[in-house]
Amino acid sequence: IALDDALGLLYECLMDSSISGPINLVAPNPVRNSTFTDTLGKVIRRPTIFPIPKVAIRTLFGEMGQTLLLEGRRVDNTVADRLGFQYQFPDLESAFRFELGRYE
Repeated sequence: IALDDALGLLYECLMDSSISGPINLVAPNPVRNSTFTDTLGKVIRRPTIFPIPKVAIRTLFGEMGQTLLLEGRRVDNTVADRLGFQYQFPDLESAFRFELGRYE
């Protein structure tokens, strides 16, 4: 999720007293890690041939890395959809381009 979208959704939650309970601050279109990596490489114009080895992730991040980076988690944006929240950057490439200032 782009930072501006996360802040917008958080603001919406703070201003709307009818919202209660947990809400996931996530992008509307989930992607696999390989798609995330390929899209980032495309935006910054760098090759993404080699993924980070699992052992490096486990060594650097321990259990957190195992859980967050290696095991997939399907988290949806049900509450944001119910609210009719309009994302400024609904796809990964537009979010990367805005956040990284790579508009071309």
